[in-house]
Amino acid sequence: MRQWLGRRLRRFFFLTVLLLALAAGTAYATIPDSNGGYTACMQKDNGSLRLIDPSLAPKNKLGECKPNETEATWNKAG
Repeated sequence: MRQWLGRRLRRFFFLTVLLLALAAGTAYATIPDSNGGYTACMQKDNGSLRLIDPSLAPKNKLGECKPNETEATWNKAG
């Protein structure tokens, strides 16, 4: 019984830490940007959109469009 409770407690702790890390990552991303604008990458072949954060572009690839994508921007008004 004690081992079972210990495993459940470790699993709960791990999931809690994981959820907090995901929440922090989501809060770090600034979509929409400070002006209320959205930026996305649109695939040229099927038109699907992927929201990006251009402020991350110098640091990693999450803020950039791939070669087979076109950048699209819009704001709340359209």
